Amino acid sequence: MHSFYPAEYPMLKKIFPFLLFMPTFVMAQSYVVYDFTHNKVLESGAPNTVRPIASVTKLMTANVFLEHNKNPRCTASITNEDYDYIKGTHTKLPKYTPIACRELLKAMLVHSDNYAAHALSRSAGMTRQQFIKK
Repeated sequence: MHSFYPAEYPMLKKIFPFLLFMPTFVMAQSYVVYDFTHNKVLESGAPNTVRPIASVTKLMTANVFLEHNKNPRCTASITNEDYDYIKGTHTKLPKYTPIACRELLKAMLVHSDNYAAHALSRSAGMTRQQFIKK
C-alpha cells in the first residue's frame, strides 16, 4: 500500500491540519486516490482487485443525476417500481415518503442501496431508458 505525507506533497501542507483522517485508515476492500493534475496515484489499497460492476454503475448514476438535476432541494420517494428484481435486496428507506436527494445519494453510495439509485434516476426528469443512455 502506498501512503503519502505532507512532506512528499507540498500542496497538502496547507490542508493537512484539516484532514479528519489519513487515507491509510480507509475501510474499503480496495480503493485508489488519483491526482489527475500530476497524473499519479496518491494512495491505494488492493488496486488490482476486480470489483463488481454495480459499484461503477452507482458512481455513474450519481454522475448523471448530478449533471442533470438542477434542483438542490429535490426530493424523491421509494416506490414499488424500485424493487431490486435481480438481487432481491431490501432497503431501510421508507416507501412513499419524500426523501432529500442528497440523502438518497448517501444511501446509494455509502450503503449501496439500489432502491435509492432507482429513485434518483426517476427524479432526474428522464425516463429510465434516457437516464441509462446518458
